Amino acid sequence: DMKFNPGMTMSHAFLTAFIGVACLVGVMYLAALIFAPKTRFQDIAGTVCLAHYPHIFVALASFTISSQSLMRFAEFVEQVPKLGVETVSQWFTISDFTGIIFTGIIMIIVLIWFIALLYNAFKVSTGLKGVKCTLVFIGSVLVAEALSILLYYQVLT
Repeated sequence: DMKFNPGMTMSHAFLTAFIGVACLVGVMYLAALIFAPKTRFQDIAGTVCLAHYPHIFVALASFTISSQSLMRFAEFVEQVPKLGVETVSQWFTISDFTGIIFTGIIMIIVLIWFIALLYNAFKVSTGLKGVKCTLVFIGSVLVAEALSILLYYQVLT
C-alpha cells in the first residue's frame, strides 16, 4: 500500500502502514493455516515485514519532487478529460514532470520487487508449491488489499 496524502499526519501514516501489514499478515496466515497447517505465524509475519523493505526507495525517490508538484499532478489528472493532454506544459515545469516520471518508475520497480519478495517468502514459509501456491498467494493478496482499503477508510475517515 503506497498512498500519497500531503495532509496526512505522522500518526495516520504509521496507522496506514500498520493496517496494510496487519491485513497482509493476517490473511496470509489464515490462508496458510487452511492449505499448509504447519506454517508458523512468525514465519509469515517476519517475511511479510521483510518484503516491505524496498518501499524505502519510494520514500527516498519522493524527495525528488515537491508535494506541490504532486498535488498539481493529482489535480491535472482529474482535469485531463476536460482540458486535453496538450495542456501539460501549462501545468508543469520540466523539473516537475521529470521528478514525477522518475518517482513513478521507481514505484513500479518497487512494486514488482515487493511482490516477488512476498511470493517467495510465502512459498518458503508455507512449503506450498506450484499452481496451488500461486493461487493461494494471489487470493490472499487480493483479500488483504481489499480488507486494508476497507479498514483504512473506516479508521481514518
